[in-house]
Amino acid sequence: MYVMKPLTTADTRTVDELIDGRTAFQIARSHRFRGEGIGLRDVVTGTDRDDGMKAVGMWEDENLLAAFVLQHAAPQNGWTIKEREEPTLLVSHAHSLPGQGLLGRLAALWLSDYAARQQLQPFVRCTVRERALAWRLARSCGWRHVREVRDGRGDLHLLQRFPERLQRLEVVVTSDGMPDLCSDGEPRLSA
Repeated sequence: MYVMKPLTTADTRTVDELIDGRTAFQIARSHRFRGEGIGLRDVVTGTDRDDGMKAVGMWEDENLLAAFVLQHAAPQNGWTIKEREEPTLLVSHAHSLPGQGLLGRLAALWLSDYAARQQLQPFVRCTVRERALAWRLARSCGWRHVREVRDGRGDLHLLQRFPERLQRLEVVVTSDGMPDLCSDGEPRLSA
């Protein structure tokens, strides 16, 4: 059974181990490394954050398998004005243990279900730089590739999922202490 729950400063060491494991995997395979773990760690430790970002971890027993950041905010680079006006749950700073292919699919399903349980039922959106990652998210994890755009640092792949209630998901993935993240950044506990 997998459990999604908020990450706190008490989880900092475990998050660091997740980031270190992912970084070592990327370096060993000559994948591009950009130091993305710093953003995740900053949200977990509360460093310089007052923008409604919340870190979430995917746990199995006492093992942190994946982590990412959620925020209700308008998406930026490459999204249309209409898309920016739609309720959006942004996903960023995602990390997972290497060799855990199923986790991405389960996390994506959980994100759609979580969004559907929010008052405004936002789109779940993210941007990624690597074409191979965008392809994997679309092909294996059920994300929809919206478009590819260029910015000053290269290509951006815009992806989204629709909010969708999945009644039997709790058999595999449950939530523990996950608040509704509202557009004002204030958490409200789900019913």
